[in-house]
Amino acid sequence: MTGTQVNKGYVLVLPKLKRDSDVRASDTPGKWDAQQKKAFQDVASSLDYKAPGAVKSVSSVPTMWARPLSMEMALHNPYYPIRAEMVQQWQGMLAALALAEVRRFPITAQFLDLGLEKDKNPFARSLYELLPDPVKALYALDGKNPWQDVYIFLWNEKPVGLSTPSTIVAPSEEGKWDGLPWWNKVTGQLESPQRHLNVSEKALLWRWLENLQGILHNYRGEAEAIDSISGLLDEFQKSLGSGPDQRLNLSNNPQFFGVAINRGVLEGINRPVKAEAQSSWVRLVPSQGKAQAKPLLIIDQDISPAWGKPPQDIWIHEEQTLASLQIQDLRNGMLDG
Repeated sequence: MTGTQVNKGYVLVLPKLKRDSDVRASDTPGKWDAQQKKAFQDVASSLDYKAPGAVKSVSSVPTMWARPLSMEMALHNPYYPIRAEMVQQWQGMLAALALAEVRRFPITAQFLDLGLEKDKNPFARSLYELLPDPVKALYALDGKNPWQDVYIFLWNEKPVGLSTPSTIVAPSEEGKWDGLPWWNKVTGQLESPQRHLNVSEKALLWRWLENLQGILHNYRGEAEAIDSISGLLDEFQKSLGSGPDQRLNLSNNPQFFGVAINRGVLEGINRPVKAEAQSSWVRLVPSQGKAQAKPLLIIDQDISPAWGKPPQDIWIHEEQTLASLQIQDLRNGMLDG
């Protein structure tokens, strides 16, 4: 939707429709017409929309659920105007969850049952009354709309996204992912993570996505919706390389994010991957005859530019790299071993 100046004022102008549009105008101006559930999808597919410059989002869905519904339309509709950008943001959030333990990311989750909260909080009641139809749901919940149970994800204790039954996750439009390498501070948007990952991380993420892919078919979801998300997960895997020798290695913590994420296919994002130990690049080799000496690690952030290696490629101790290392761990003796 754009604004056009007319007689020193502004009026809203909708983007024009494609010639083969599935959307038909009402025969009477101002008349409300009943539409089928796929009406929003038809509108998104029919817009002849080319925005100038960088595009962050298309926010024209009149509901509190606008952002997750926009993500749903982008992922399930190949003709959505800014599908490529939305898919990148989706990939970025999935990667942040998958590599949360490996990279020591400050991400947590909180569970929200709108069915319980609606009688306690007016805003929750509004959200509950406007719950989206589960037409693209990847799983069903007995006796309730799957949109009713939501996991809110926080980065440094500030909301950055949520779970949805149709897209698994949906990052917020302007969440602040400070410190996440694939968060673009200029645009304020997540990007695809591939160029920020080392070979081991790509392999771990590949296996995590494969595991999530397998879980998709276990929970009475809509077949067409499952096919759409399965295809996107497959594309994400292929962008990381061919099938690795790396085995699936998940965190030992069943509530890594602070709560158990266990609604339908969301169980696939409940545990991030765990890195396997590798030989240290910065361990000082003891002189002959001093083999029993305590290991000494030489750590300096300037190692990365000096060696011409990105920090995620420099192994410090067991599963820790220069990218995941936290100085507080050294002070607390957590790297002893």
